[in-house]
Amino acid sequence: MTVYADILFAVNFSMDFISLYITGRLLSLRMTTPRMCTSAATGSLFSVLAIIYGDGGVIYFIMCAIVSALMCFIAYKNAGFVRLATATLVLFCVGSALGGMMTAVYSLGEGYSVTDGADAGDDGGGTFILLLVAATAVSAVIVGCRVLRRWIGVRTVNLEITDGRRKKHLMALLDSGNLLCEPISGRPAIIVRADRLRGVIPAEIEALAYGAPDAAAMSSISSDRIGRVRILPMRGAGGGTILFGYVPDEIRIRRGSRWHTVDAIIALSGERQDFGGCDAVLPAALI
Repeated sequence: MTVYADILFAVNFSMDFISLYITGRLLSLRMTTPRMCTSAATGSLFSVLAIIYGDGGVIYFIMCAIVSALMCFIAYKNAGFVRLATATLVLFCVGSALGGMMTAVYSLGEGYSVTDGADAGDDGGGTFILLLVAATAVSAVIVGCRVLRRWIGVRTVNLEITDGRRKKHLMALLDSGNLLCEPISGRPAIIVRADRLRGVIPAEIEALAYGAPDAAAMSSISSDRIGRVRILPMRGAGGGTILFGYVPDEIRIRRGSRWHTVDAIIALSGERQDFGGCDAVLPAALI
């Protein structure tokens, strides 16, 4: 019997997708299904071409490293250079750990060839099994993780921030422990990674997140924007700190199938981290 290149592609796609998903969860990186699928397809295509045309050796391993880095760049584009490098290493380790599973999958098609014609006795049963295993593996990871997130009470919310004529759609983690609010008005604050709002809020406002500004830096903020800046004392498990807040033109969250405007401000976080794979932390009081 014969395994064709498309069958080999499907099996590698499932393993690459699972490896990328596990890597993203381990490093709390933001993931979207289109990027994950594109990345997995890139790795699968390379695997097929390597088997058909490759001859191993040092060049092959160098190409594997380059393709792994490319896969991480596609899947986790906005993670930053250091986190992408870390993700590449973790992806390699996760892929190696799943090697036993891949061996088990391939063992179902023992004696198959990528390029030879099908034997007379090939009834398509082996092909069907390989496709079924590949589809089941990817589906199990996606559905299982979503069920687990619901079981442990993890919820995400679609968030839209508008300032001027520019707007940004973000994914926010709903956190009942986020009690940060503006001291004077009491309006709840949504903690957002400042770099996620680049191009939406003014650059001088974003810069406030990366350190206490001096008088010269503050004077560079236009008069119509300086009145929107807020100072937010915050205390957490690691101690107290100060975040700079900003009041954009509009903040909307999605409840069900509709968008609703909320009375809140954004607190700019200068740390390059993902909040459980999201861009922001939303107070439960806004839902």
